[in-house]
Amino acid sequence: MVGMGVYAIVVRHLDLSGINIGKHIDWFHPVNMLSSLRTLNLAWSDIDIPSIKSVNFTSLNSLDLSINGIRSTIPIWLSNLTGLMHLNLYSNDFHGKIPDFLETFSALASIDLSSNSFNTLTPDLLCNLSSLVHLQLSRNMFSGPIPANLGLLLRIEDLYLNNNQLSGNIPMSLGQLSKLKNLDISHNSLVGVLSETHFTKLNNLSYLALTSNSLALNFSSRWIPPFQLQMFFASSCNIGPHFPNWLQTQTNLQRLDLSNSSIRDSLPEWFENILSRISELDLSYNQISGKLPRFHGNSSNQILKMNSNKFEGSLATFPSNVRYLDLSDNLFSGHIPQTDGTMNPNLEVVNLSKNRFT
Repeated sequence: MVGMGVYAIVVRHLDLSGINIGKHIDWFHPVNMLSSLRTLNLAWSDIDIPSIKSVNFTSLNSLDLSINGIRSTIPIWLSNLTGLMHLNLYSNDFHGKIPDFLETFSALASIDLSSNSFNTLTPDLLCNLSSLVHLQLSRNMFSGPIPANLGLLLRIEDLYLNNNQLSGNIPMSLGQLSKLKNLDISHNSLVGVLSETHFTKLNNLSYLALTSNSLALNFSSRWIPPFQLQMFFASSCNIGPHFPNWLQTQTNLQRLDLSNSSIRDSLPEWFENILSRISELDLSYNQISGKLPRFHGNSSNQILKMNSNKFEGSLATFPSNVRYLDLSDNLFSGHIPQTDGTMNPNLEVVNLSKNRFT
């Protein structure tokens, strides 16, 4: 007679994302019995959590509660999950202060609090989490200065603080974040001057967004940045009056936005060298003079916004491989280019208004 054994099923990974679980608490009891859980994904499942008092899955290292419309403060039962490495609360209605217990999560590598309703000072306690690689705080109402101890995040690769109410100067300690790849501080109320010191060790930086702040960029004309940017957005910052000379070193640029940045200069000759790789360029709302550069990009989806400047001269032909072209509100003259039926088939929008074409 063969003996019958009893086998226990140990569940370590549970993904209920996209399932409409609903707001009732019945879903929680069977999940709470899974004490060996390591990852729990409840994203986009229409759950609610305020009635949860405690949890048994204290060995959890990844929790995703994103896109649920949860209206709550960060629950106290999270304090039992001290081994968490990944916490995602994106796109809910979490509010209140960032609890002190998060500072004890020594293994936390990524935290996403973006698109919530946090209305408090920027939490400097998060800068004490030396294990952080990804920090996403965008689209809230965080206020006050960027914490001075930002430079403690020596492992940080992605730092998103955009679309908040941050104010004050950017701390010099930013320049110590040698692993930083993506930095977005756009759409805040930051002020002051960004200097070379802010970028001292940022060798790995490839994405930099400064848009819509009262920031001035003050770099030596001989400065060679330690990084190679792929995307640089600085609309409505004070970059002028001269075209930034350091950009000629950025041979990997794919997207560049210097619109409304107080440039009162002509485009330097070297600009054509980086232009061929740029798929999206916005130099609008400056006072850039002289003739247009030669466009010889090989991208089929280029966007070129050169409007509201002082470009002059004739336009012999439309730039090739361009999808969106805005040259309006300049000083161009002569005839509008003839296409002879050979116009770029990808071209969708052309705006030549407010010029001197005949």
